[in-house]
Amino acid sequence: MKSLFYQQLGQGPPVMILPGLLGSTDNWRSIAQQLAMHYTVYLVDHRNHGRSFHSNVMTYEAMAADVSGLIARLGLKDTVLIGHSMGGKVAMQFAQTYPQLLSKLIVIDMAPRAYDMDRLASLLRVLQQTPLQNAHSRAAIDQHLSQAIPDPLMRAHCMKNLRRNDDGRLIWSSNIPVLADSISHLEQAVDFQAPFENPTLFIKGAQSDYIQPPDHVLIQAIFPHYALEEIPGAGHWAHHDRPQAVMQVLTKWL
Repeated sequence: MKSLFYQQLGQGPPVMILPGLLGSTDNWRSIAQQLAMHYTVYLVDHRNHGRSFHSNVMTYEAMAADVSGLIARLGLKDTVLIGHSMGGKVAMQFAQTYPQLLSKLIVIDMAPRAYDMDRLASLLRVLQQTPLQNAHSRAAIDQHLSQAIPDPLMRAHCMKNLRRNDDGRLIWSSNIPVLADSISHLEQAVDFQAPFENPTLFIKGAQSDYIQPPDHVLIQAIFPHYALEEIPGAGHWAHHDRPQAVMQVLTKWL
């Protein structure tokens, strides 16, 4: 079985962080370094992301199995799993399938329901159609993407997926074609099997609409021992918008 790429920081009880779509280990380094003062933190790249392996299969069940394989490889017990956005869906699916491996679950700005991902599908098509073969610098790609992706934060998030290959050409490190083809899988709800009985924390960006009041009924059914913390002034990327506020919540809850 292929294993995920990860980075390890600190010493103490295990905490594993799963980023969102097009995210990588680099997105969480600042918070991970702070957590590493008291925990062993594992920053993970999902399949088809960053420095992990590529695969034609991109489902939450497969990604949860990847995390299980990594935990087994590392010999971890009573892991705390933190997942943001798509990584939050992976974390929730993991809690459904492998509850015995977790002590606590933390989900950042994601509910267990299905989502319409047409906007992200369009974004992935833009990246797929970017003429990297004609671009000799990140600045040129940024200029090209600015026409279709005017939000500089989103554009920077996408461009973190650029790297140079052995020939010095810029390529996407993430498997953009497979991600684009997998939207129908990534839109799906968590496969609800049984309530997850361990403590679960949901962190919501106050300016984000990813967790709506009607979602609380489903969250309560799947995660009966849950708490919800809202981060003022934060959007979907709460850990980027208000990192210290998120860190305070994590520290208190852990």
